[in-house]
Amino acid sequence: MDTLNSTHPLKDIDILEGLASFPGGATLSRICESTELNKSTALRLLKALADRGYVIRDEATKIYRLSYKILALSSAVLDTIEIKKIARNYLKEISGITNETIHLLCKDGTEAMYIDKIDTPNTIGLKSQIGRHIPLYCTSGGKILLAYSNVEYKLRFFSDVSLVQFTKNTITQKDKLLAEIERIKENGYALDDEEHHDNITCVAVPIFNVNGDVEYSISVAAPTYRFSTAMAISYVPSLKKCAQQISEKLSILEVK
Repeated sequence: MDTLNSTHPLKDIDILEGLASFPGGATLSRICESTELNKSTALRLLKALADRGYVIRDEATKIYRLSYKILALSSAVLDTIEIKKIARNYLKEISGITNETIHLLCKDGTEAMYIDKIDTPNTIGLKSQIGRHIPLYCTSGGKILLAYSNVEYKLRFFSDVSLVQFTKNTITQKDKLLAEIERIKENGYALDDEEHHDNITCVAVPIFNVNGDVEYSISVAAPTYRFSTAMAISYVPSLKKCAQQISEKLSILEVK
């Protein structure tokens, strides 16, 4: 049985609060120092939280960090995300141009997650929800995040993730998906041509941080009957312009 300081009860919240004090993540030793939990207890709790998707472990650096799934627990927490504050007006701008559903996404483990959404003014829209996770390999916003990931991440992704067939257009062959994400990097945008859901077309572009890495993407999604791939591509210049403006503001914030 673990012997713990009485001021640190054995519960998952100790780990979450401990990790919250290390925005860039922490090793097991630092977590133990912060929480006053012994290594075996901390490791067991970290594994349980990782299994539920609340904690991510970098296999290369052995560093643990909180995942974006924590944000799905409370919309109030989502409101505090700086990227959401920065991007909001630009999402509205794209919404005004397209009159379709706009999403802001981030990568969370081996999936993408919606962290903001502007609904379409049209009667028929999408049922997507902030905090919901979607696949990286068959959604436009997800493919952007996958395409701009580093080599190590891509190797782990293709090793760990099964490419499930959602529709007849879903790319499930590794070589075809690799070719697709190379085209995405060349073109600077990604399409979801009814690959995740039938009758839904999406287009997305990347948002770059100060280091030139991509942590977020913006997508436009709509029913295919009023949003063809040609129409989706026609909005790419406007999407890229807004994404660039968000990137510039994000870079200024990160430099400070």
